[in-house]
Amino acid sequence: SVALVELGMRSRQAEGLRRSESTVFYLSQMVEWDGWDRMDKLDINEKWQKMTPDKIEFAKKAIQLVRQEVAGFLALFPSEAVNDADTVYKEVFLGVSNQKPQNAEDNQFISF
Repeated sequence: SVALVELGMRSRQAEGLRRSESTVFYLSQMVEWDGWDRMDKLDINEKWQKMTPDKIEFAKKAIQLVRQEVAGFLALFPSEAVNDADTVYKEVFLGVSNQKPQNAEDNQFISF
């Protein structure tokens, strides 16, 4: 029984590692293929700042693969832990809070 639990944990760790490595790989391929890495440089020819249809399609496919890998990675964790992490992210980095205002005066600071 303990061996099966250990095996399951190792399997999940291996799956998490594979998915995280795939995510980084797909993102790096977009940059290496020159999808966006030159778009913010002002000292290059204007033609290099434009995305070609091939680059756009490549980037879309890579982003879709990243979404799939991230979703699969998050599925390895208990949903409550993922929801808690999402809440913390929104509060810390986006300034969004799920807490309701205590009184009417607090409503003046909420924008919709």
